[in-house]
Amino acid sequence: MQDPQVASATNGSDGAAVTPGEDDVSRLARLRLVATAASKAKGIGDLLDVVVRQGVAGLDGCAGVLYLEEPGRELHLRASTGYPADLLVGWERVSLDDQLPVAVAARTDAPLWLQSATDRLSAFPALAGMNSGTVSTVAIPLRVADRRLGVLGVAFSQEHDFRTSEQLFLLTLADLCAQALDRLLERAVGRSRAARLELALAAADVGSFEWHVPSGEVIWDARLCRIFGLGQEEFDSRFETFRAAVEPEDLNHLDSSIQHAIDSRGDFAAEYRIHRPDGELRWVTARGRLVPGTDGMAERMFGTAVDSTDLRDSRDRVIRALEHMADAFFTVDRDWTFTYVNAEAERLLERSREQLLGRNVWQELPEAVGAALHEQYDLARSTGRPVIFVQYHPPLDRYLQVRVFPAPDGLLVYFTDVTDWRTQQAEREELRAAETAARNEAGAARARLTFLAEASAEIATTLDVREVCRRLAHHAVPTICDWSAIYLAEGDELQRMAATHADPAQTARLATLLDVYPIPVDAESLPGRAFLSRAAVLERNIGPEVIARTYPDPEARELISALGVREVLAVPLVAADTVLGVMVFVVAAPGRTITNDDAATAVELSRRAALALDNARLYARHISVAEALQQAVLPERLPAVPGLALAARYVPATTGVDVGGDFYDVFRLPNGRTVLAVGDAAGHGLAAGALMGQLRNALRAYAVAQGGPGATLEALGALLAALEPDAFATAIVVEIDPTTGELAWCSAGHPPPVLLGRGEPHLLNGDPDAPLGVRAGALVQHRLRLSPGEGLLLYTDGLVERRRESLSERLATLCEAAAGPYGELDGLVDRVLARMEEGSGFGDDVCLLAVHRQPDTDDRVP
Repeated sequence: MQDPQVASATNGSDGAAVTPGEDDVSRLARLRLVATAASKAKGIGDLLDVVVRQGVAGLDGCAGVLYLEEPGRELHLRASTGYPADLLVGWERVSLDDQLPVAVAARTDAPLWLQSATDRLSAFPALAGMNSGTVSTVAIPLRVADRRLGVLGVAFSQEHDFRTSEQLFLLTLADLCAQALDRLLERAVGRSRAARLELALAAADVGSFEWHVPSGEVIWDARLCRIFGLGQEEFDSRFETFRAAVEPEDLNHLDSSIQHAIDSRGDFAAEYRIHRPDGELRWVTARGRLVPGTDGMAERMFGTAVDSTDLRDSRDRVIRALEHMADAFFTVDRDWTFTYVNAEAERLLERSREQLLGRNVWQELPEAVGAALHEQYDLARSTGRPVIFVQYHPPLDRYLQVRVFPAPDGLLVYFTDVTDWRTQQAEREELRAAETAARNEAGAARARLTFLAEASAEIATTLDVREVCRRLAHHAVPTICDWSAIYLAEGDELQRMAATHADPAQTARLATLLDVYPIPVDAESLPGRAFLSRAAVLERNIGPEVIARTYPDPEARELISALGVREVLAVPLVAADTVLGVMVFVVAAPGRTITNDDAATAVELSRRAALALDNARLYARHISVAEALQQAVLPERLPAVPGLALAARYVPATTGVDVGGDFYDVFRLPNGRTVLAVGDAAGHGLAAGALMGQLRNALRAYAVAQGGPGATLEALGALLAALEPDAFATAIVVEIDPTTGELAWCSAGHPPPVLLGRGEPHLLNGDPDAPLGVRAGALVQHRLRLSPGEGLLLYTDGLVERRRESLSERLATLCEAAAGPYGELDGLVDRVLARMEEGSGFGDDVCLLAVHRQPDTDDRVP
């Protein structure tokens, strides 16, 4: 059921019944009626009643709200009509960020049309508890020119689709409401301003006057009469009465000020003394403005006056205080004329008041003209803001702090002697500079240590000589220099090992130049001098003659000049009292130089480089010995065995420098059978290599004498126990008849062999016995017959063992890698190695031995 208060709003305020769905002519007439009524509204509530009862009632509008916009993104409910009194409690203030119709209309600055109660509750669920009985809703921003005053909200008792004509009517109605609202607000502001002015005049006890110049009639208000000590009825409104109250000594000044205002048709200002009827002497400060008549002549003056006696007394006290203050103080007017000088200013400026007052400041202080003092005074006057600065005053040999303050009629200037403070400030600045320098030096030291630590870390992961040189040259650029090169001594020459340029496009050209033109070890070149003297050599301002001594060839000189050479630092690479070579640091960029810190860093970097290079060279020699030993204990070539194809590989570990204990061997016995063996002596290094050689040689002897793989390994285990009681090894021995394919094999702790050609490659059954050196006694020997086309794959554990991967998975991978054609045995072993090495390479040495019985072999049984 519709709320009674809402229903009552459907009749116009003029008492005429309104029929919903008026035509355009009726709406136009209604707009005229609203415009007339709105112009007579005495308040915002009246205005809203006009809009709802005489405006939207024709569209069955029944209620409305009017919110004014306030600072802080907030709407304030100033009037409502047609709603129950308690319905809008809590909605008196609405934030523009709220999800309410009036807030959305204000926030988007666009009308909001809600055709039904369903639309309203769907878009604004916060209104669900407001049972107003209304259906359609409209919220329209109220704007005047570029200002938004607030929002008008109107509710209707029926659903509306708000056709174009209805929307136009409502928007026009909202515009009329906004214009009327603006007039109401302006009227309120005017009344408020007038009231505030009257309050201000009363609070300050300011009197006002009006003087009709041609007639001499003067009108005073009660406050001005009181200032002159008269009752309002006692003043006869004559200009002569006013002049008679003025102190005679001040009349000339007063008349002059009045005449100036009349002549200029402008402002009047004067300060003068008056005698009250009771004989008391008071000071009066007056201000006024002359208003000309239609003929352009002076007609009326309006103004104010105030009793300034107390102010004058205060000013006198201020002047007395200024006279006794420790700071120098003076004032100048807008023409740069001295108007006041205190005693301290006389002393500081070394001039008396009589010499300064009324004179131009720049004529009296010529030493300040054009200097910072003049500029700062101009700045204070032009900007209207105080200026504070410190100036050196030569006559006193002192530093003065100058404070310049703008005033309505000129400038106020204070001087303070700050020489002692400036001295202390300078000392503090020196201390801060020293502290900053110390911090910068500490920061630079940390940066150098970080730089050197990073360089050490880079070269610590490689033992390859060329890679060490490459990383060092690359690390030096661009931190120390623009390009760098490392030379190592080769006979009588310094051969380039690495070179890096800050410009990648120049690096290849640099490397080519240094490769084609090696540097001789002599005292003519900078690198040669550093090499021979064992000391760093720094040359600045490199000229053509210096380049010519290093590169006599004209083409080389042209190339090196194109790369850019301004400064060169050559540092010898010395390790174990041996000069290995020279590291060169070159600066090419204009404005850059090699500082003392750069040179110290370069020398330390070269020292670390020399140690790294020495280690790399030792490693290279170690590798050479290890490789020689490894090759010495491995067969130079595999024997040719009719009916059998053989292939073998030895692969050292991806990481590590020592020779391993892995070995393989193939040899023929006097009885025509062929022995294949793969073994692995525990450990690395020369000891493991030597033990491996002994086991390999002993295995050959035992294979000939013992008769069978099992007996051979038992004898080999006994020998190992005797030679090295704490050592152990694994091994597998296969003895095969090339003619029949009959074979016997035995394993001592070794990975099982892979059978090839009999279906998919798979591991041979047969648990291995304990490794050699762990347990003595008989070993289990296995027998097998290889048919033509079948074969075996023997290997050491380095092929299948890898961290973070299970052995079973690796063995399965090995069988997968061995699948496929293996008629060419070399291709098979290479394929297996490539597959098993994928990822992280081999962590241990690998021996791989493959045997294949040829398909055309006679299959005879003896």
